[in-house]
Amino acid sequence: MLVANHRSPLDVLWFRLSCPRPLHVVTAAWLRVFGLGLWGPPLGLHPLPWGAGRQDLVALVRPLWAQGALVLVFPEGMAGVLHPAPPGGVGRCRGGAGALVREARRLGLGLAVVAAYVQAGSLWCGLALPPVRITYRRVGAVAYGTDHVADRQVMDQMRRDILACARMAAA
Repeated sequence: MLVANHRSPLDVLWFRLSCPRPLHVVTAAWLRVFGLGLWGPPLGLHPLPWGAGRQDLVALVRPLWAQGALVLVFPEGMAGVLHPAPPGGVGRCRGGAGALVREARRLGLGLAVVAAYVQAGSLWCGLALPPVRITYRRVGAVAYGTDHVADRQVMDQMRRDILACARMAAA
């Protein structure tokens, strides 16, 4: 699972260009308006159901894991695009990616988590423009629990890992 900050709607494109493996991206439910519910999955774009919760997210991603797919999750959600954090920062993360980590551990999938930080040359009309640099960092063992408090703790750790990528990018 790839966990990254979300600077702009073009982030998916930048990850696809830099990633050597096919990438599956969990997207916001409102993108279903553009037909992604039908033609998105063949392109690797998987919009959440309307009003989705943590269990819906897990249900969406579980079959992808069963196929051995690489899944990209933006813990900030669309808030990272609409209200981007200043360079070198990460906005408020939701617990959904923490729930995914917990579920993967529960299923014994041996999930590898990689944190990434997207650094754009500039933002224009909300779009990250080149040069775009993505810094990756494999996350060590991720503790997991059985409740939403544990999800928050996992996300706090992932947020720290994404920020560590930002510091690496700045160095």
